[in-house]
Amino acid sequence: MTDHGGKRLDSKKDYWRQDLFRSLLVTFPAKSLLRFKCVSKLWGSLITDPDFIEHYLENQQKKEYPQLIFASTESKTDIVLESVAIVEVEVIEQGGAKTRKGQEFSRYHLGGFGRDQVTKECKIIRLFRPKGGFENHVHECEVFTLCSKGEASWRGIGEVAYFIRPAQQPAYVNGKLHWILDGRHANPSEVIISFDLHTEEFQAISHPSCCFEPSTDHYRWRFMGLFSLRGSLCLVEPDLQLNIWIMNQSDGIWEKLFSVDWELMNYRSPLAFPIAELKDGSFFVCHCGDNLQIYYPESKSFSEVLLQHGRTVVPSAYFESLVPLYGVPLVY
Repeated sequence: MTDHGGKRLDSKKDYWRQDLFRSLLVTFPAKSLLRFKCVSKLWGSLITDPDFIEHYLENQQKKEYPQLIFASTESKTDIVLESVAIVEVEVIEQGGAKTRKGQEFSRYHLGGFGRDQVTKECKIIRLFRPKGGFENHVHECEVFTLCSKGEASWRGIGEVAYFIRPAQQPAYVNGKLHWILDGRHANPSEVIISFDLHTEEFQAISHPSCCFEPSTDHYRWRFMGLFSLRGSLCLVEPDLQLNIWIMNQSDGIWEKLFSVDWELMNYRSPLAFPIAELKDGSFFVCHCGDNLQIYYPESKSFSEVLLQHGRTVVPSAYFESLVPLYGVPLVY
C-alpha cells in the first residue's frame, strides 16, 4: 500500500496521532475499551496509561446522567444490588434488572470503600465491635488495600476514639470517608468525623450550625445523613423543612444549599436524600425509600416517579471508570 507521494506504508505501524486517538477512545464505554486493549500493543498501552485512566474518569463525571446502583436490605443480613442506566430506565415489576444477592454483613459492622488520592489504590474499611466492646461502644478499625502484592490482607489500625452512630453508610469525598457521630459521643462539639484513606487517620471536622446538642432533638439527630454532591460533603437535616447543607472544601464552612417542603412528600421517613445533581440544576432523589424521582429546586416540585421498587433501597450514583482495583494497571 502506498500514500499519495508513492511511498510505501507499513500496515503494521499505527500512524494515528495519539492526542486525536485518545480523544476518540475517551468517548467509548469502559467495557468496549477493555476489549480494545487486545487490538494492539499501542492500543493496550494507551488504554492502561494512568493519565488516560484519570482523563477517562473526569470525562465520565461530566455526563448529564450518572448511572445509579441500589442496595436493598430485605433481611438483616442480605444485601441485594441492582444496576440501572438512568438514560434507559425501564420499570420492571419485581425490582429491576441485574439483581443478585451479595455477601452477609453483621448489623454491628460499619464498612466503607474509597480510593487513596495519593497512591491511587482502592481500600476497604471495616469498623467493628470486638468482644467485650458492646457496652462501651468501642469500634476497632481494619483496612484492606487492594494492591498487586500477593500478601495483601486486613491490617488492624487500633481502636477508634469516636463513638460512631450505627447503621449508616459513609460518604466518600476527595479521598476521605465521613460518618456522623452518635448523640452519646463524649464530646458534643464533635459531630462529623473523616477517615483519610492515605494517612489512615480519623479526625473530627467542622459541621453545620444546625448540628447542636443532640439530646435536645433525637428525631433530627437520628435522621441526619451525609452524602456527596458537587464533589463536596453534604448533610441532610430534617427540620421545619428538609434542609440540604454543603461544605466548602477549601475552608470547611457550611452553607444551606436548598430546602424541600414537607408538604411535597407523602412521608417524613425515609427522607428524600439527593443522589446526584443533573446539568440543569435538578437532583435525582430517592423519595420515601423506594421511588426514584427528580427534584427541581427552582419550582420546588418533584417529577413523576421514574422507577419504583417494591422494597426500601439505598441508592448511589456512579460513573464508568477504568480505575483498576490494584495500584498498577493489570496486564492481560
